Amino acid sequence: MCPQTVFTFLFVWIEEKVEGARNKRIHLDHQPFSLQKVLKKSVKHSLWLVIATITALTFVGYFTPIKTLVADFATFELGFWPLFFIVFFTLCTYGNAGWMRETMCTHMCPYSRFQSSMFDNDTVTVTYDRARGESRGPRPKKLSAEQVKTMGLGDCIDCNLCVQVCPTGIDIRNGLQYECINCGACVDACNGVMAKMGYEPGLISFTSANALKGKAAALLRPKVIGYFIVLLCMIAALSFELITKKPLDIDVVRDRANLYRETLNGSIENVYTLVIMNKEQHAQKVSISTEGLPKPVFHGKLSLTIEGGQMVRHPITIELDSQSIEQAVTPFSIIVTNESGDAVNSDSTFIFR
Repeated sequence: MCPQTVFTFLFVWIEEKVEGARNKRIHLDHQPFSLQKVLKKSVKHSLWLVIATITALTFVGYFTPIKTLVADFATFELGFWPLFFIVFFTLCTYGNAGWMRETMCTHMCPYSRFQSSMFDNDTVTVTYDRARGESRGPRPKKLSAEQVKTMGLGDCIDCNLCVQVCPTGIDIRNGLQYECINCGACVDACNGVMAKMGYEPGLISFTSANALKGKAAALLRPKVIGYFIVLLCMIAALSFELITKKPLDIDVVRDRANLYRETLNGSIENVYTLVIMNKEQHAQKVSISTEGLPKPVFHGKLSLTIEGGQMVRHPITIELDSQSIEQAVTPFSIIVTNESGDAVNSDSTFIFR
């Protein structure tokens, strides 16, 4: 479920389909430039960039309506910031999965730094069965199990295929290392070799240290219970946020140039800018009202439609009769309500002098 691993495997799969197996890719890299080499490299990197671009569009689509985003991207009508982030995440995905790969795992991945504190002897992870595999060494395929034991060899034929397929380049036979991402590539490679040799699979497998010793696995352990409680708390917090999420958000910005102004008829005006955010993916029609002001007169639209995911800045002027104002600074609330009756408010002040 690690995105770095998923994208790396996807990019490597494309590389294998275009340039061939590992030995063919190495041979191609050492060849002088030719039409065939340029064509294969161009196809590979083009496919990488296509996947990276789709990934970037998907990610930016969480913050911008996806239909509009894709349409504007296809017609070259994107604004600066959406285009900036699409290019940024495209280059990040292309560089991470295409070039950095295991470097991200060994030098930047936070999981590898704290996994040792999470593991215990009952943790199921990629493990090499040392008792069965040692001593390592090559042997003819035709030898029987008894002959192999007579030579003092275990089931590991020391082919190093488990090392070659490892995305982080470690040797799992040396024990668990922080670079291991539990992808299982070495498990598949080793099981393939065991099948060819006529041995039982599972020399490298997903198991625990206690299981290899023949001990029963303990499911309910202090760490498991602790992590389960933490997970429940996170799920509860996320559920609370989703349930209590408001479809709108509002912020009120006063006009700082003129705190108030007096009209010809003696009334007092204050100017505000309402910053209204539509958190839904569909358009919402909203109405604006106030609470806490005596008979306000509004100048500006009190009803507007906001597109999905859009933030608008809406200027509005509130006028009060100077005879109805009892204090120099009057606190009040500006309320924005949608058609469903959901309302959000923001506190502000009406200044007289």
